Amino acid sequence: MRKYSGFLMVAGTWLGFVALWLFLAYHYFSVDPALLVFVGLLNVVMVVCFFIWLRSFEVFPEWGEISKWKGFRRKSQKEILGETAQKALGQGDFNIAENLFRELLRDHPDDGEAHRGLAESLFGQSNRGVRKDAEKRTEALEQYQWVLRYYLGHQRPGEALTLYRRILGPYSAEEIGEKFKPLLSQAAEGLGTVAVHNRDDLLEYRRKLHAEFEGMEAAGKYPQAQAVSDEILKNEPLGDLEPGFLIRMGEVGLRAGNPKAAEPLFEEVAKRGDRGQTLRALEVLARFWLKTPKQPHLTHLYQGSAERFATLDESHEWVELGRKLKQ
Repeated sequence: MRKYSGFLMVAGTWLGFVALWLFLAYHYFSVDPALLVFVGLLNVVMVVCFFIWLRSFEVFPEWGEISKWKGFRRKSQKEILGETAQKALGQGDFNIAENLFRELLRDHPDDGEAHRGLAESLFGQSNRGVRKDAEKRTEALEQYQWVLRYYLGHQRPGEALTLYRRILGPYSAEEIGEKFKPLLSQAAEGLGTVAVHNRDDLLEYRRKLHAEFEGMEAAGKYPQAQAVSDEILKNEPLGDLEPGFLIRMGEVGLRAGNPKAAEPLFEEVAKRGDRGQTLRALEVLARFWLKTPKQPHLTHLYQGSAERFATLDESHEWVELGRKLKQ
């Protein structure tokens, strides 16, 4: 019952007012009792129907938290703090991000994403300017190691491998820790990929994957190229790939009949591609996101692109997309 306490409180209050109105109408205005009974039953039916309607949206303990309508759900303090910290991190405000992630970890010391955010904040500070901060770099590595253990311990091998490849280079495999090598190799084997523990070997492996992708793409073997594209994304952060290459990978995904795999690629291009690449990315995303819950995010990308390119309004496609977003 606690789950629906908010609803019951509102429903009880409403029915109480209805009962009071019926009582006054009967005793002071001589309203037909049959009509009063009808109005009372109608209100009960309305309340029951409203409850059933809300159940279809999975109402949770806090009144108004509708899981499928994120815009209606009140965010917790943890969520607000985490989003603010991630925003500061994304904007390069590493000092602010560090303080926010530390504040978050004081109340939630086992939050893996907060530890990773703290690691990224510290590492960002260690590389800023001419002077390198060795203490920040060392502390960042400690946080990265914590996150690796967290991912491996929580059966998240894909994320562990992605993080390992991300920090391999700034740190050597020996600095990261010899004990991680067999664990990551085993995790990679389970995912059907490989864990390379040497920076030069990793770069060579990435080069071979790119060459294989280009060969499959040129031959029109799009399903095979899609499989290679998936392997590339396991070995390289999305942000490290050139927008032009991301466009090609996205086009392969569309031709292979896998638009879900292509969407994040075009989304990344919409954020940092050149004028032509951005227009193509938004055109593709509009095909899948218009009139869906993702349309507000598409609008956000559209507005961000307008700030990056002053001449986009000269494009017919751009103007047409803006018109559709306003509908």
